[in-house]
Amino acid sequence: MSNIKSIIISIIFVACTVLIGATPAYAAYYDVGKLIYQVTPKNPIDTAVITNNRNTPLYVQIKLMKRQRKDGKDILTPTKDIAAYPPIVKLGPKQSQTVRIVMHGPFTDNEQLYRMIINDITPLPQYAKIKPKGAPKGTSVALNFRFKYVLSVYAAPIKYHMVAGIKAKYKQHKLYISLKNNGNATLRVNQIAFSHLVSNKEIATSKKGATVFRGEQHNWVLPTTGKIPAKIRAIVYLANAPKLLYSISVTK
Repeated sequence: MSNIKSIIISIIFVACTVLIGATPAYAAYYDVGKLIYQVTPKNPIDTAVITNNRNTPLYVQIKLMKRQRKDGKDILTPTKDIAAYPPIVKLGPKQSQTVRIVMHGPFTDNEQLYRMIINDITPLPQYAKIKPKGAPKGTSVALNFRFKYVLSVYAAPIKYHMVAGIKAKYKQHKLYISLKNNGNATLRVNQIAFSHLVSNKEIATSKKGATVFRGEQHNWVLPTTGKIPAKIRAIVYLANAPKLLYSISVTK
């Protein structure tokens, strides 16, 4: 019997929705339909459609983790508040499967955050052995490519209270904007715009979105056009709620 040593190298590609969401690389391997999920008191179930795009079988495991924010970073912990059904899915070539995301825990006055982690757990196939250059005699390497999704799940509050505190400072033809989320749910900002209160003439606009969690802050630096009055209008366009309008003072 041969004493060949085999080294299995697992390469994991991760798609993570940190902001509003972007189409991940290697999505042709398998996809999940959408990248952001939400459960509400009226509809405590959301669904993910997992599709195997390859020509070989695929096994995936779906886990839900409690997501808390500390110092701008995620802390993930196990939870029984929310779960996926079924938690493990086997898909044949080109097949799809609907997975239900079910909220079991109570909805609260504040939005609750979760991460859904979808792992490829397909059993290792019999890879062709490749001898690395310069490796000892009898050593071979097999590559195992895997892909993992890390997705956002939002559990809505009992009642939304969307509030933003906005500060603006003007310096050298630029607006320095600070937006703090003082509400009870995430502000998923698509765009923020500033204009004159009377004429509505545009002063500055950022089309770069941001995800601002409860109690957290996001900053923009925007080039301006024309003179900047002492008071201006701020419009915050959101992906998850109606736009917010404010009249704010500008410091110089």
